[in-house]
Amino acid sequence: MKRAHKQEMDARTSKAAELLAKGHSATNVTSQVAEIYEISRVIHPSIFIHAKG
Repeated sequence: MKRAHKQEMDARTSKAAELLAKGHSATNVTSQVAEIYEISRVIHPSIFIHAKG
């Protein structure tokens, strides 16, 4: 699996933050981001730290 570039990670983080702000659960956000960006559901927890803060 290839690693995401900074721009790709920023896009994913931004989408996760948007969904979290709308009140979606972390599990739901993980699933949606994985589906949108065609990536594994195994997302490093740090994406949620960056998305929230």
